[in-house]
Amino acid sequence: MKQMWLQRVIAVLVVTMTNASVCSEALSQVSDADKRARAEVLNKEAAVEMAAGKHASACPKFKQVVELVPSGIGAKMSLAACYEQWGRLASALKAYRQAEQAAKAARDPREAAAQARAAQLQAQVATLRVVVPNPVAALPGLEITLNGEVLGPDALNKFVPIDRGNYTLRATAKGKQPWTIEVHVSPDGFAASRTVQMLRDP
Repeated sequence: MKQMWLQRVIAVLVVTMTNASVCSEALSQVSDADKRARAEVLNKEAAVEMAAGKHASACPKFKQVVELVPSGIGAKMSLAACYEQWGRLASALKAYRQAEQAAKAARDPREAAAQARAAQLQAQVATLRVVVPNPVAALPGLEITLNGEVLGPDALNKFVPIDRGNYTLRATAKGKQPWTIEVHVSPDGFAASRTVQMLRDP
């Protein structure tokens, strides 16, 4: 009797798990369909705004399309073109590189176009190098941000592409006063370099 009872329980669990899996798969499909539908709406709106020169509203919408459909190559190309027309060359370069990688993985012919545009922008984009001396780098809990965005090790001590504009470079560490400096990046192709100073005691 006990063995029969266990068999019935196992059978019920198998059916329940199967139904749950089917429901989960159905929800996933609905979710993907909703995302694509939303992406299509945003893409159309962004295209109209971009044609009207409203890049400040068009580019964020293209970015949402990329987030909704990460595999979309066209969306990445549109985002890159929007950034480029807006004058945000570093962001355009990044988007073109992403489109190039996606096209290469999919063996899509748009790889060549994305690669060519990225190569042209590489020489035009402004760059910023944040130098962190070893004594500063050794401070416990050191965190360096640019306009609130944390800069990882890969973004330090070398020139990296940056959009034109005003930036706040900030460094914090445990038991130290924050260090802050304003950085203005104006012309394209401009190379700026800033060194993080030793943080002072409170």
